Amino acid sequence: MRVIDSGRGLDEARRALAELEAEGLSAIVGPLQEAAVARVAEGRRRPVPMIAPAARELPESQAGVYSLAGPDPGPARALGRAAWEEGIRRVVAIAPSTAYARFEVETFGEAFRMGGGVLAGAFYYPPGQVDFRAEVGELIRIDPDAVLLPLPSLPAMDIPQVAGQVQHYGLDDSLSVEVLGTAGWSTPDVLRDVDVNFTEGVLTVTARPPGRREPAYEDFVRAYETVHRKSLRSNVPALGWDIMGLLLAAFRTGARAPDDVRAALEEIDGFEGATGTLAVENGLITRVYEVVEIRDRELVRVY
Repeated sequence: MRVIDSGRGLDEARRALAELEAEGLSAIVGPLQEAAVARVAEGRRRPVPMIAPAARELPESQAGVYSLAGPDPGPARALGRAAWEEGIRRVVAIAPSTAYARFEVETFGEAFRMGGGVLAGAFYYPPGQVDFRAEVGELIRIDPDAVLLPLPSLPAMDIPQVAGQVQHYGLDDSLSVEVLGTAGWSTPDVLRDVDVNFTEGVLTVTARPPGRREPAYEDFVRAYETVHRKSLRSNVPALGWDIMGLLLAAFRTGARAPDDVRAALEEIDGFEGATGTLAVENGLITRVYEVVEIRDRELVRVY
């Protein structure tokens, strides 16, 4: 295993990558910075599998590039199915105009329509927008059963901005709708920091449902705290743990050449990791999600 500090620049990182490829590189972990992912991926001479810990978006033109925080159909798919089972038939989405949010809206719509539901509208706003009267006005006009708010968890600013204006402009008095939120709503930061008036009763999803024992996560915490002799206070180390777990699972098949490692990764399903139950589906690392409801800053299982 070799560690490259790319702090001196992407060009230097790409030169080091070329040297490692010549030596028989099997896989790449990183880069840590999202902005560098596409550049490093483009610098590969062949599609060496590359897993970035926290990149939200991945270069579509580059094969074999994965992320533990990248596009995952699991949250929106689980929410779409649950919405239909809860008796919801018409949904309107209000979402930021990012590739990730659009992906979640489209994935939700596909799953919801499979049950017979209708995504009656999708309104996208530019990041930083603070006035949502137009979007809320359209929501009231369409009169749906629920509103989908696939809002980012970090920063959590969008949640009080959008949800607060939905309340302010009279939606609660005009309509009786449920709020559906993808996995960003169930993070500890949102549950802790966002006013309970904006989160109470929201139907959302989580890869780590309450009340379920998680041996893989417990093993990780035990190993981390033993090695570092301090309490685990961040979810970031778990991403690195799961990346290495996925690669080791691929290596255990005997794969060493980049094409073989990538093929082995694509076969992984039901891998019990520290961040959830993982699989690789159509080039994306996915997790299994369960439907929960937010009640008094806590996640309560629906099923």
